[in-house]
Amino acid sequence: MLSGILSRQSGIALPVMFVTTDAVPLLTLVLISGVVATVPALLASRQSPARALRGV
Repeated sequence: MLSGILSRQSGIALPVMFVTTDAVPLLTLVLISGVVATVPALLASRQSPARALRGV
């Protein structure tokens, strides 16, 4: 929708398509992001909430 509006205003075609080869980098990014987000969560789950809030 947005690319259609910009194409009409500027006269430059903006073809946006997702193909199957886009899936591998996308899944890799999601997997790495999940691992990076899980590490601090696992470390935080090993502490008691009171101790974490005190900053000790």
